[in-house]
This record gives sequence, structure tokens and C-alpha cells, in this order.
Amino acid sequence: MSFFKKTAQFFSLSLVASAISLLNSILAVRILGPNQYGAYVILFILPNLFSSLGSFGLGPSLIFHLNKKKIPMTPLLGVGALFGFTIGMLYYSGSVLFIDFFSAFVLNDKVDQSLLCISLLSVPFILMQNNLLSLVQGTYRMSAYGILSEIFPASVRFILIIILLYCFDGNILSMVCLTIATHMLSTASCIGFLLKSIEGGLSIRALLPNWEICRSLFSFGGKGYMGAVIQKANQSVVKLILTSFFSVDVVGCYALAENFANYSAMLIRKITISFMPKVSMSTEGEVKNFLPLLISSTTIYMIITGSACATLVTPFVNLMYGEAFASVIPLTWVLLPGAMFLSYIRICNVTFTHTGRPLIKTFIRSIGFVINLLLILVFIHSQGVSGVALAYSTSNFAMAVMATLLLKYYFELSPYQLFIIKQETILLIGNNMKALFFKLRQTVQRNIIRK
Repeated sequence: MSFFKKTAQFFSLSLVASAISLLNSILAVRILGPNQYGAYVILFILPNLFSSLGSFGLGPSLIFHLNKKKIPMTPLLGVGALFGFTIGMLYYSGSVLFIDFFSAFVLNDKVDQSLLCISLLSVPFILMQNNLLSLVQGTYRMSAYGILSEIFPASVRFILIIILLYCFDGNILSMVCLTIATHMLSTASCIGFLLKSIEGGLSIRALLPNWEICRSLFSFGGKGYMGAVIQKANQSVVKLILTSFFSVDVVGCYALAENFANYSAMLIRKITISFMPKVSMSTEGEVKNFLPLLISSTTIYMIITGSACATLVTPFVNLMYGEAFASVIPLTWVLLPGAMFLSYIRICNVTFTHTGRPLIKTFIRSIGFVINLLLILVFIHSQGVSGVALAYSTSNFAMAVMATLLLKYYFELSPYQLFIIKQETILLIGNNMKALFFKLRQTVQRNIIRK
């Protein structure tokens, strides 16, 4: 199956999952309200930060070794699961020791310490889940990846929210426990799928970490580790800054606006997920020939979806969330360009990483992180929370320019070659939109038949 057909197949599943996730978001906001929803966002800043710090670049490295190095699935599964859980428990134990300091001096006592300790229990499961999903992604079975990473977690969360809404008091403690339960069940589903996919049966001994494999995994992963950490830490650091300067409800509104902006770039993120194993299976010449077509077509998608999101966010927020979340609308408009630039940067970084240049990703994201922090310091006092959003979009634009220049240097691809819209690009988009809607209709029909 071609890359674009696999992407269309995966995206059709993601559309269904995104609709469920959007419904989950509406229900969560309605249950908690502005202040409690903002507190809920703050509670998961630290787990999300630890999940990026604890990855050690293992996700992309697992995909690279599965496809390029042809390492069997069993030892990679053992390393991914065991390392993720162990590091997660170490982070949990260490953070509990310093919870008083973090709560008082970083979060300004805006959330309950006991809730913060409970939320940190999600870290081991998030790390395990990320590693295991990388292995599923590496098999290039995008339907399975779509179900395990998108459909299953969103559906489980929806069911648990409905139970919470009708059987228990909808409070922030219940929402935190619900989130942890979703990560636990998603991790279990990934383990079940990967164990079933191992050919020749499971050997417990083969699951145990092998020193040579571990050394190779972390050697490759370490080169791109800082790039991944900086990007994810960038988001967490921004929310920590927001928590220090603004009220809890402002943090919640910013998080919602960020989610809306990311919806506009959803297709590009899904393409990046499909693109990663494709690059790891291809030669550099094949990647060079394929990349201009991919970037030019995604440019058209970004213009269309960005315009649609900017138009629809006002009626949607007013209808679904109410006047208390009116500030989400202008924040979404400011964050939209940044979300689109970030999607383009991800495609470039996947190209660099899986053609053996992971340090370039680290360089690009480091520069972007520094620019973002400097601009936040400049804008936050004069522009408030809108200044934080403006800093995000501006720093992502700077990273996009840098990535374009580096593509020209390493792959001899000019901006004209990357962004010019050709006839074959239009035809490709038309054919794949047909495949996408056909696949989406099949998915919806299967779900109706099952029910």
C-alpha cells in the first residue's frame, strides 16, 4: 500500500477519534468549569514534562532499529516496556520528595498537593505507552496504530467520562483518576497487540534487555533526544510561566486555544506519523524525490484547514463552551500560524533524524526554544497571555525558516522546489481526498454495524 493510502487510512481513523476527543473536551470543560479545568491542565504539566525528559529518544530509535537495523521485535519490546516503567517510577519517586518546593515556588500553591502526587502516577504508563506505540508505528501497520493510539484511548476516556458524569460527582479528582486509568488501559492494549504480533511465539528470555541492543538504541536515541525534549519541554515551560503570571482559568483557556490550533494541523501530524517509518525504510535519494511532493501538498492542506479553523472557532466556542471561555477565540487566531509552522518543522525533523542526522533536529529546536523564551519575556508584560501566544508563533516561524535552509544545504532542495504547487500535487490531493472519504465512510459504517 502506498504512503498516501496508508496516511488516508490512518487519517480516517484519526478523524473519528478526534470527534470523540472533542466531545470529551466539551464534557470535561462542562463538568469542571473554567477554574477547575485550568487546575486540571496545571496538574498534568509535570507528568507531561517528565514523559519527555524520560524518553531518552527511545521512540524514534526503536523505529530506526526495527526497520534499518532489522532487530527483532521481542528484545525491542522488552527494552521499551521495562525502561519506560522503570524510569517513570524513578521520576515519580524523585518528584514526590520535592513536591512541597514545586507546589509552593513554581505553581504558587494553585493546585492541591495530593492531587499533584496522584497525577504523577501517570508518568510510568505514559512512558511505556509512548515506547510501545513507537514499535506499532515502526511496523507500518497504520490501521492498528490508529486504533491503539487514537480510537481506543478516546473511546475509553469517553466511556469513563459518561460513567463519571452519571454515577459520581464530576470533580477534579475523578478527572485525574480517569486520565490515569485511560493511560493504563491503553498501555495494556499496546502490550497485548505487540505480544500477539511476535512471530514464532514469545520467549521470556528474549524480552530481557540485551547490552548490545541497549547500547545501540540509546546511542542513536541520545543524538535526537535533546531535540524531542526541548520541543515538549517548551510547551510545559510555557504553561509553567502562565501558571506563575496568570490565574488558573487563563491557563485553561490557553490550553483549549492550543488544542483548537492543533486541530487545524491534525492532518499534517498524522502524515508525519506515517512518514517516520517510510523514511526509515527508504534511501536518501528516495526521500529527496518524495519530499517536495509531500511538502507542497501539505501546504495546501494547511491553508485550507487553517482558514476553516479560524472561521469556525468563534461560533464553536460560543455554542459549546460559553462566554466564560471567550478569550479562547483570539488566542486560537494567534496560535494558528505557529501550529502550522510546527507541523512543517516536524516533517523536516523526521527527514533529518531518519536519514542519520538527528543532531540537526536538536539544533533547530534549541534555537526555537531560546527565541520563544526571549520573546515571552519581551511580550508578556505588555501583551499578557496574547504575548505568550505571539512568541510561540514567531519562534516556530524562525524554526521553519531554519529547517528550510538546512534542507537546501543537505538535500539541495530549494524553497521553490518545496512549496511550488504543481499539477501532480493537485491531482494527488484530489485522489487522496477521495480515498480518505471512502475510508472514513467504511470506518463509520463498520462502527454502526458493530453497535
